[in-house]
Amino acid sequence: MFYKIPDNFLSELDELEGFITAFQQGTLDEAALKARRVPFGCYEQREEGTYMLRIRTPGGAVTPQQLRTIARISKEQNGPFVHVTTRQEFQLHDIKLENVVGVMRQLAAAGLSTRGGGGNTVRNILLSADAGIAPDEVFDPGPYVFSLTSRLIAQGDSWVLPRKFKISFSNSDTDTAHAKFNDLGFIASVKDGKKGFRVYVAGGLGAKSEQGHLFHDFIPLEDVYQTTEAV
Repeated sequence: MFYKIPDNFLSELDELEGFITAFQQGTLDEAALKARRVPFGCYEQREEGTYMLRIRTPGGAVTPQQLRTIARISKEQNGPFVHVTTRQEFQLHDIKLENVVGVMRQLAAAGLSTRGGGGNTVRNILLSADAGIAPDEVFDPGPYVFSLTSRLIAQGDSWVLPRKFKISFSNSDTDTAHAKFNDLGFIASVKDGKKGFRVYVAGGLGAKSEQGHLFHDFIPLEDVYQTTEAV
């Protein structure tokens, strides 16, 4: 597996299931349910009563068994396709509300989580698609993507941020993971024979697009988590 699902995830699913039941029984309104389901990567589709689930796969990394699980669930839920997103995730479509938590539990059994797929959370962390094989690669940042994911999503405050937080790691100056257009971007670098990253902050491709600003010309590998926490 490429990241560790937090230990309290299943109990969080029990809580979410309770909110869904309350909504179906008319004791919880739609706005209150939305506030609870969106941080779990659960979005309502245009067709009333159907939902999309966004699955966290850092750097797009997924095992063959996990892919089979995603495909099986999509088929069982009568989804017309599996969507691969621009943040290297997978989305399942056309899921009925009463099936949402059951699907999440099946994904969790395969080592996959939808938590943080939406809302003001730490979102899926990007990685150069050619990490580990690129001829011009400085080094493969993949292990730092997976480790940082596991560490951040275990923190309770990663689900209650003021705004969504997008992070990216590129393996060379070519910046194939668009680190300069994320809230926090790491670009593999070597200084004085030591591996580390050049760091950019406050990039984005929204309505007011802006390239990220240089935050650190170089940080050593062991400072990745502390730098992320500081930002």
